[in-house]
Amino acid sequence: PTEQQRIVAGMLSKENLLKIIENYILFSTDEKDKAIKIVGRYQQFRAVEVINKRLLSGKNAKERSGIIWHTQGSGKSLTMMFTVKAMYKIPELSKWKVIFLTDRTQLEEQLTTTSKSIGYKVKVAHSISKLKELISNTNSDLVMAMIHKFQERDLNEIFPELNSSPNILIMIDEAHRSQYKLLGANLDKALPNATKIA
Repeated sequence: PTEQQRIVAGMLSKENLLKIIENYILFSTDEKDKAIKIVGRYQQFRAVEVINKRLLSGKNAKERSGIIWHTQGSGKSLTMMFTVKAMYKIPELSKWKVIFLTDRTQLEEQLTTTSKSIGYKVKVAHSISKLKELISNTNSDLVMAMIHKFQERDLNEIFPELNSSPNILIMIDEAHRSQYKLLGANLDKALPNATKIA
């Protein structure tokens, strides 16, 4: 079989097709306000399935954490939303808090729009004090922190432990960016048991 035949056979297996229908279809609108149906690509499907498997099987934050390599324009924000959509349908993961860290305004807009299409609202932290407030509670909500909107002096401030829950997933976009190192060090202290996917 060719590569395409293998992909089609894998997609049309009963189990995978049902998962695609349930978790990997989103609706959005284009610049002319025309409805668009978005279906996850095979690499997004695989990434989300691996994330959820690790979240369920990992015994600690380190075993649950990991890195996903995406090329530019490959749909990172969609992978994040497919992850949320799929994990919130799993009883053991439905109460988790999800925190998005990004340094791009475009991604903030994409995540906000995409989350609405699956029935969730992203709470955006425009300041360190707001971020601390949003991550310190045990609500199962979606929080976004825009790294470049924070002042460096605020990031140098040492955070206390704010939430010891192991039911927190931090999804980091552009993990290689230098701004993350200051916030990342603080989030390690503030959320010592959180899982990190970059």
